[in-house]
Amino acid sequence: MTMMAVANGGQGKEADVRDVTLALRRLLLKGERFSTAQARKLQLGASDLVALGYLHEGGPTAPRDLAAMMGITSGSITAMLDRVERAGFLVRNNNPEDRRSILVSITPAGQNAIEWLYGEFDGALRQALVALPGLAPDELEAAMEVIGAELDNASGGQGPLRTPQLPG
Repeated sequence: MTMMAVANGGQGKEADVRDVTLALRRLLLKGERFSTAQARKLQLGASDLVALGYLHEGGPTAPRDLAAMMGITSGSITAMLDRVERAGFLVRNNNPEDRRSILVSITPAGQNAIEWLYGEFDGALRQALVALPGLAPDELEAAMEVIGAELDNASGGQGPLRTPQLPG
């Protein structure tokens, strides 16, 4: 059964679906391990990279909104923002629309860090995809979009993220 058939609710056997879901769970865990390793190289924590990713994708954000997206407390977001701001990857500025609040923005150094991270991730994926010559990239992309949308639905997600512009 193809990945596309599974993603589109095809007539596959339950065991085939279970094998795919197990493979995806393992992939997510390996992605977390990859992210943690890359965060260490930047002297950040994995959650720090998640925050930078949200800021990169969504632009300036109020700390309470960032905390809600990440599922962490106001105390945790404050400590994390302090740490990442000290590292030079984000900045807090007054909100021009509401003087009582602030917005968190990614700095040029933070942009560079995220672009480096995406480059490392893209390089690893490119290597894997080259090793799978029989896999149609458009089918894989379509399957990932369907799976991503379902995960967003199941988690009450914020909808699609902006697609970053890739160099070259």
